[in-house]
Amino acid sequence: MKLWAVAGITLLLAAWYAFDVESRKRERAFQSTLQEYSNDLKPGSTRRDVVNYLTGKAIGFHFTCLGGRCGDRVLLGKDWQAAALPCPDEYVYAFFVYAASSANDADAIREANVLQTVNVLRLSDCF
Repeated sequence: MKLWAVAGITLLLAAWYAFDVESRKRERAFQSTLQEYSNDLKPGSTRRDVVNYLTGKAIGFHFTCLGGRCGDRVLLGKDWQAAALPCPDEYVYAFFVYAASSANDADAIREANVLQTVNVLRLSDCF
């Protein structure tokens, strides 16, 4: 009986370790892509610069406003978080956050803006 318990615990630990290694590998890939974007597009760049950069590299993007911040989001990948059950799937984006010349107006941000920062944005598909 003890042998089965030890074998079971060993298998669980091995599975957790393999998952952790893969999770870290995905996170490094996300951060590497984010760093590339941050190196190529500095704060103060215009949205037109960002759009030209993304379209020139054939990278799909969507304009999004979340929590009072608006910007373009680019899908970096899909991550799986066991701790987030029952909604383990998480979509990971690069979020290009803009500042508008007028306050909190999505159309103004879309037209007259400058890049503030590039962040990681994680959204669950559970809502």
